Amino acid sequence: MKKIIFLFLLGFLLSISFSACHRKGGKSDAVGIKFERASYKQVLDKAQKMGKPVFIDLYASWCGPCKMMERTVFVDKTVGNFHNANFINFRIDGEKGEGRDLVKQFNIMGYPTLIYVDGSGKVLHTEIGAIGSQELMRIGKNVLKGTH
Repeated sequence: MKKIIFLFLLGFLLSISFSACHRKGGKSDAVGIKFERASYKQVLDKAQKMGKPVFIDLYASWCGPCKMMERTVFVDKTVGNFHNANFINFRIDGEKGEGRDLVKQFNIMGYPTLIYVDGSGKVLHTEIGAIGSQELMRIGKNVLKGTH
């Protein structure tokens, strides 16, 4: 009986320890897209310096399809590895702050709107509506090849 209690407590403590590590930024296999926390201008400047296009997710906080992409597509390890290596990634709420200006600039008609631009802000591809991981990968590869 003491062994069972000991094993139960050990398992419990290990799960708490792992959970705390995970919350504090411990290593995890599920990486996903890393979005820049900067202004649009800063993102474009970085893209120009690094010679990479920009991937923009224009979303709204109330948008169900936006939330679905956040939970399933943007956390996908393959999608994250690809986009992190090949693009500067930028995510912004289209109904707040600078996001409202970008909605006007890009003439956004619905959420989510996914936009690929070059370092000068020239639109390379626009996709309106939620898409899956494979479709986002296909579009990203075509943008890099120039066949979007």
